[in-house]
This record gives sequence, C-alpha cells and structure tokens, in this order.
Amino acid sequence: MASLYSHVVLPLLMYLSLIAVGWRILPGLLRSQWGLLIVFVTLVAVVYGLEGDAPVEPWHSPLDGIGWVIALAIGVGLYFYQSQILSYFQKPGELPPSDVRDAGGWWLERSQVEDIRTVFDQHQGPLIGLARKDRPVWWPPGAERPHVHLIGQTGAGKGVWLQSWAWQAAAAGEAVILIDPKGDTWMPRVLHAAAEAAGVPYTYLDLRAGHAQANLAARLDRAQLERVLEAGFGLYRTGGEADVWRGLERRAMAEAVEQWATGQSISSWYRSVIASQAADAKEWAGRAWELARVPAINGDTDHEPIADAIDRGGVVYVRGDLGVGSVQYAVRCLTRYVMLLARDRDRGAARRPVSLILDEAAESLSLPAVEAFTQARDWGLHLVLAHTSLGDFDAPHIGASYRKVLETIAANCGLKMVFKLSADDAAWISQQIGTIQEYRESFTESESDGFRGVSSTSSRNFSQHERPFLPPGLIAAVPAGVGFAVGVPGEAPAQQVNVLPVVVGDEPAAATETRRFEYQPPNQNEAVI
Repeated sequence: MASLYSHVVLPLLMYLSLIAVGWRILPGLLRSQWGLLIVFVTLVAVVYGLEGDAPVEPWHSPLDGIGWVIALAIGVGLYFYQSQILSYFQKPGELPPSDVRDAGGWWLERSQVEDIRTVFDQHQGPLIGLARKDRPVWWPPGAERPHVHLIGQTGAGKGVWLQSWAWQAAAAGEAVILIDPKGDTWMPRVLHAAAEAAGVPYTYLDLRAGHAQANLAARLDRAQLERVLEAGFGLYRTGGEADVWRGLERRAMAEAVEQWATGQSISSWYRSVIASQAADAKEWAGRAWELARVPAINGDTDHEPIADAIDRGGVVYVRGDLGVGSVQYAVRCLTRYVMLLARDRDRGAARRPVSLILDEAAESLSLPAVEAFTQARDWGLHLVLAHTSLGDFDAPHIGASYRKVLETIAANCGLKMVFKLSADDAAWISQQIGTIQEYRESFTESESDGFRGVSSTSSRNFSQHERPFLPPGLIAAVPAGVGFAVGVPGEAPAQQVNVLPVVVGDEPAAATETRRFEYQPPNQNEAVI
C-alpha cells in the first residue's frame, strides 16, 4: 500500500499540481473554500512526498511533525490571504485597473469571431461572450439558466447581446417570448432565424396593428383573467391610502369577470357586460375599454400563440408602442399573462422551460410581476430584464418603490450583463460587484539640516487598501460592444467579454408577417378584418 502511494498516487498528485499552476487553474481554485481544500490536501501530499516514501503519524518522527505544521500553515495562509494570492496569480490583463486613465491597454481587442453560431456549443451551456484571446465564457453546462439583469446605454451592445441570448434559448428548446415596448429592427429577424433553426413556430405579434392577430383571453380561466387585468390596470394592493379606491374598482371588476364567457375576447366582453358598469366604476371600465381597443389581442378566435409556444414550443416577438396608452396596458397584461401560464402548468408533467425577455423592462412591470421574481425559477420561467438606466424603474405604474425593485432584481438575477452606463448607475453596479484587497507601495524621503550637518533618509512602505473590483469609471468608459459579465461561476467577479452577434439577412418580410382574424371594436357592431 505504501509503495502504491509513493510510486503512483504521490507522483500523480505532484504532476497534477504542476499542471494546474502551469495552466493557471490555481486562481480559480482559490476563489472557493472547496478549491482551497483541494490545494491544501495536495500540499500535504507534496510535503510528505519530500520526507519519505509513505506518510506516517507525526508523533513518530519530529520531521513528520514539521511537515504537518508546514502544510497546515500553508493551508491557513491560503484561506486568510486568498485575495492577495489571487491578485498575484491573476491572469495578465484580467484584474481591472483602479484608475480609468490606466485602462488603455486593458480593454479587450475586437474579436475576430463574427457570428456566435461559429462558437456556440449547446453541450457547453449558454455562451455569454468571448474574453481575452477569444476564450469562450460559458454559463456552467447542466446548470439552470439564471435570471438576467441586462443594463446599458443605447448603442453600447446591449441589444446585440440580447439577440444572442434569445437565439441560444430557442436553440436549447425553450419557449421564447420577447416583449419589446418600443420595437427593434433586427430582433424579429434574429428570432425568426432562431425559430427556423429550432424547427418551431414563429409569431410576430404587432400591438400597433389595426387588425386582430390573436385572442389574449382564449386560454384563461376567470381567476387568471382577474389577475391579468389587476396587474395591467394597476388595481393591486400597495399598502397606501389608494387601496380603498382600488378595492372598490377590484370589486366591480370581479363582478364583471363572473359574467365573462370562457374564451370571450376582451372587446366582446366589454360590449356585452362592462359598458353597463362604466358609470359606476369609471376607472376600471375606462381601462378595459382601452384594452379592448387593441385589435391585435382581441380577435374573435381561439388562436393564442403565446400559450401554444409555452405548451408545444415556439418563439413569439411582441411589438409594442411607447406612445400609445392602450398598448401600454396590453404590454403589462401580457407580461403577467405569461407568468401565470408558466405558473399554472401541470407540475407532474415535463414542463418546457420558458424564457420571458423584457426589453425596456420597466414598461412591462407591475407590482405582481416584481413579486413573482422570487418564484419564477420554480415555474420553469427564466427572466431577462433589459433596460438603459436604473432610473427607469422609478415609475408610478409599477406600484413599488424604486429601491424595492432594484433590491428584488439584485437578489434574484444570478447573471448581470453590464455595458456602458452613466456615472450614477455605474456607481451602483460597482457597489453590487464588491471590493478587493490590494497592496500599495510607497516611498518617502526626508532631509534635515541640523547642527551637525545635512542628512537624508528614505523608506519603502506597503499598505493594504480596499477598492472596488470594478471601479465606476471603467463602467462609464467601456467601449461599445464590450460588456462585463457579473456572477459567472469560475470567472472573475466582473469578467470583460466581447459581444457576438447573430448574423441574419436584410429581408424583414417573413419576420414581420402577422395573421388576420375578425375584430369588433368595443363601441361598434361591425366587424373589422
């Protein structure tokens, strides 16, 4: 047994240790307590290998006791000084500089890879981007997709990254529903290509269009309909004085829901039931009228592509309009609708993962949607919240304080993708990433002209200093097309990556085609096709 240890196990451990250091795995090990344990055990084996052919009890030999002490000291030192050791072994160019003026050679060079599909490997997990020397950065294979907080100014690369993430979700067999209140030129084309590659249906749902394309209420029951409208119309409890008024409105809405026929469109329901309540419950009935005036989701049909995508697979792009109030109600209703469909699926059956991607996320959120973040993963729902500024969430229609929304996002989004930001937003993100300890070297010199002549002294000092791992100045100055991936296991706390696009053709026709069904406006009897 001793011979096996000394001739096989020990040399193998020593060689593996050398290989690990040579390939710079040691910094990754030092980032976790399990990694430190591995390093400690390896060092113990190496120390014993230097003492003799086999390990013996330390009380049998003083030399063996010294070996134990040395190994233990090294292990303790690794545990308590891991940040300093990590910074020493850090890959060249990976540790962010403390001053943006020193970042000239630190930024990533533009990647030579032109399309994510040339690098993408479904078995490796989602590809987040390319680090230095085009090294792929993956979310761990086999791990569930995280909720994603995606933030960056217009033109910084946020939209391109969102396209690649959505494309990969479709390739992985997830149902992809992307709600875009403002619209994008390239996203529909990318999603259309993703659906074709995955062999699943693609739907372009244009809320601006003057014709019906689906029936939002086709697959709902009464309880779900009530929850959808409550979120879309802002009638939920917030703990304020307005809850009295909201309670009266909810009561009137609940009475009308009891008279709703299953599968009936909102527009048809308004004509047959809600219009008679308009005088008694002006606010709720007025908002229902607004929603009924969105033809796209009020068709006289049982066609509902979002529910079909969740049940059988598919990709849906919802195009909104920031300038139309009725469309804004529809966007918030649809967001809550997707969450309820994911939540109320049969848990006993295999459930298809659902990616709900919210561009300009604040426009789609309500208090019930925000509160659902903590449970969404249990429903098989993966959220992506994309926006340009933290101030976007300071919006009255959400019904939650700005601070509560940010705290909920920070606590539940396992991956943060950060692109160029304003100074204020960069400071908050930097604080979320955390700090590191670093040593600073300084020199002091002094001269004195005393009674006995001139003398001079100099000293060299070292001091430990805590600073942000990623200073706000770097986030505010990051080049376009480069972002920071925060929270990726096994990577730096904020890993700099190049964004890879999904290259598609210029022909948009197939990506923006819509279906047509019969639609009757809430105040008219004639059908509109």
